[in-house]
Amino acid sequence: MRKNKEPLKPEELKRFLALRAEKYEREGIVASHGQRGLVRGMLAELAGGEDVDYRVLLEFLTGVRSSKSLSYGQVLAFLDWIDATRPDDPDGVEPYEPHPLAKQEAIAVIREGLVASGQPSFLSER
Repeated sequence: MRKNKEPLKPEELKRFLALRAEKYEREGIVASHGQRGLVRGMLAELAGGEDVDYRVLLEFLTGVRSSKSLSYGQVLAFLDWIDATRPDDPDGVEPYEPHPLAKQEAIAVIREGLVASGQPSFLSER
């Protein structure tokens, strides 16, 4: 469960993820294949399904361009940040939803990442 009530700035989020990943790795906690897949899906959703935005988001926050390259600690840190929930669904068919703040933070990260790489940002409609 998220403690912050306001969105983190891109650099704050990057720092949060790095520290959290470090903690998980120090404790030897291992992420499952399913958790890695959930992170991939949630990041893709946060990027609006755009592959370029997904890669910008991932690279800005971790320095890698593929979720396959994430350490176990990074996968678990992303899960903490995204704080995904599933709507009340007795059949278990409803998809997970990322936390609303994670959506705002992802948009800010993508904007900053695109600007930093010299690419135009077309995210003003989101």
